[in-house]
Order: sequence, then structure tokens, then C-alpha cells
Amino acid sequence: PLQYYVGSIGFQLEGKGDDDGFYTSLFSVVYASSAVIAPAGGYLADTAGLGKTQGISTILLAASFLVLALDTHLYIQSIGLFLYACARMFVYGMYFSNLGKRFGFKNYGTLAGSGLLISAIVSLLQYPLIAAAVEGNADKVNFALVVVCLSLLPYCYWVHRREKSLGNPDQKGVHRRDSPTGILDQKEYGNDDNDSGYSWENDSEYSCSPSGILDQKDNEDGRGIIDNSWDDSDSEISC
Repeated sequence: PLQYYVGSIGFQLEGKGDDDGFYTSLFSVVYASSAVIAPAGGYLADTAGLGKTQGISTILLAASFLVLALDTHLYIQSIGLFLYACARMFVYGMYFSNLGKRFGFKNYGTLAGSGLLISAIVSLLQYPLIAAAVEGNADKVNFALVVVCLSLLPYCYWVHRREKSLGNPDQKGVHRRDSPTGILDQKEYGNDDNDSGYSWENDSEYSCSPSGILDQKDNEDGRGIIDNSWDDSDSEISC
């Protein structure tokens, strides 16, 4: 859908009355300037989570196709151009963010490149869609893509639920403490913990903050070193 919009927007706007090409040129400017909203997408991902931000970008994309499918004034079509530019920037931003958060960065380049390759292959579907639009079925294609975009919302909800479950301090995991020999031991904890703070023999306390990040409250002597990097495995600290 992302590539189809770019490939078909020119003749679709012309069919809606853009005889001088002003709105087609406006789309080129909006499309190239969409990078200015990238920080807003990052802020949403940090505060609301990847799942919610992906859901917002999917809804924006569906809305852009809906506007394009409607026989409205070109002023209204310009709103659809802005919606599409925002959606595209958010979609790509969340793609790369989700890769790093879910799989880590050991094979990040390979995974990112492979995903883009698969996306490029799937985007070849834009050509039969553009051909159908040129033959007079543009509105049908646009409405169909609205449905396709909205059908992806359950995936966004699943990502949101997964983020919440991984950020729950009652999830089973492993925390570490200093042993008398100075060697870090592991101690498993289950779902029966009653609080989110875990104390060690050196009186250092680590607690799960609302954002899922470990906060540290050291005692006066500041003893103890702890590995606070973790993933989905049970071998490191988890919130």
C-alpha cells in the first residue's frame, strides 16, 4: 500500500481536478519533508509504546487511502497527503525500533536488510494495483487498501500486549546478588513476590520503575556491581 500510493497519486489527483499539477507537486514537498515529524514518532514510541504507535500509523495510513477514495475537493485531498506522509514515517520508524527491541542488535543489520528485501518483493504488487486504478477502478482499490490496513490493527494490539507483559515486574525472571565470596550468584524468583524492590546483602536495592527500567538505590558505601542488561531469557535481570 505504501508504494501504491506514491505510484498512483499523480493521476488520481489529476482525475480529481488537479489539472495544473499543483497538488501533485505539493505531495512531493510533503513527502520529502516528512522527516521533520520523526522525533514525534520516537516520542510516541517511548511514551505510549511501539504497539500503540504502530496502531496510530496504521490508522493514519488507512485514513489517507479513505480520503483518496472519496470524491472530495482537492483541499480535503491535501489533508490525505499529510496523513500519508506521517503514516509512512511512523511505519518505517516503528519497523526499525521493533527489530531492535525484540531481537537485539547482534544481527540487527541482517534482519533489517532482510525485512526491507521482503518488503521490496511484496511491493511489486503495486503494479497490478496501479493498472487496475488506471482502468477506472481506483476507488475500489483504495477502499480495499483501507480494509487491508485496518486488518493489521490486531497485530498492533498484540505488540502492545506483549510490551505490557514484558514490562510487568511480577514476570518470572532472575536477579543477582553479591555472595560472600564476591562472586555474583543468580537467584530465581517467581510470581509470588509481593513487591517490586529486591534487596541484596550489600543493601543495594534495585526496583522496577513504571517504564520497565531498573532503578538503583545504593547504600552509603556504594558496594556491589550488577549487570542490568537483559533480554527475554532467564539468565539476566528482568523487570
